[in-house]
Amino acid sequence: MRQLLEEALSLLKNFDTSTNDEFEETLRRREVILERFHALDRLMKCQQGDMSAKEWALLEDFRRSREDLIKKILETDSLVVALARDQLSVIKGDLATLVKGKNALHAYEGASLVRSRTLSDSA
Repeated sequence: MRQLLEEALSLLKNFDTSTNDEFEETLRRREVILERFHALDRLMKCQQGDMSAKEWALLEDFRRSREDLIKKILETDSLVVALARDQLSVIKGDLATLVKGKNALHAYEGASLVRSRTLSDSA
């Protein structure tokens, strides 16, 4: 879980400078970490019936620590999602501005062609 938290913090820290390939690589690493975590979790569940009181207490400590890390990971991921939404909003605004500019250019060019034809027809 600490590795997963480190990946989440790295993604947050490098959000503005990461390339698509770097972002995808981070997601792949996170997936591998999660798969290992789930395998460990399944193994621990199988072993619970054979645990001593001391081992049970250690498992409970581990679970509490894991829950704290999960909360931190989710908080960090929420910040990354918020940054992504903000960036998407900016991109949408930029695209809308480009479309308006393109439409204005077409309208201006169209009006210019109409004027040229009118002047040619009158001559």
